[in-house]
Amino acid sequence: MMLLTTVSRAQEAVPDEGKGSAVRTFTVTLADNSSKSINLPWQNRLTLLRIWKPGMEGNHRRHAQLRSISERYKKAWYKTADGFEIVTLAVGNDRKQWKDLLTADSMSSFLNGQVMEPQNGAGFAGFQPDSYPYEVLMDEKGTVLAVNPDAKALEGLLADRKIFQPAKRTLTGTLAQSLNRDEAFRNG
Repeated sequence: MMLLTTVSRAQEAVPDEGKGSAVRTFTVTLADNSSKSINLPWQNRLTLLRIWKPGMEGNHRRHAQLRSISERYKKAWYKTADGFEIVTLAVGNDRKQWKDLLTADSMSSFLNGQVMEPQNGAGFAGFQPDSYPYEVLMDEKGTVLAVNPDAKALEGLLADRKIFQPAKRTLTGTLAQSLNRDEAFRNG
């Protein structure tokens, strides 16, 4: 189990991290006290980078939302990406509190790491959150797609990049189609 930490921020756009900007590399401390350098984009995957502080109100609810989204989209087939990954960065120096939250919130499916509070205005991987939590969705090339997306917006962005689009309630006509355009759909 590999753990990384993520830092999040309110849902306001920031010029330096706006849509279309590229992301960088950062080093985190893992739960086993080892250090790991993280290069974004992460393994040709769509990546949600969450920067957060343990002990803040709303973490448990958001982690549950992200866990649910991760279960649905982690292994989905995407047009250009090899999957979806959530990387979390916990900001602070209380390792016990952080590890307890990872266990309590069942965050083992995320890459979780911990970083110290940045000094003198330094940020994380090119991001300088002014409040926590702070989330950034990046594509497989490291381009920022959204800053602080809510659950519905995040799912919409991920669904739009899937090869197989979700069925709509107002669906009429073809119910299923093979990837081979020459193959007809057979019922029964």
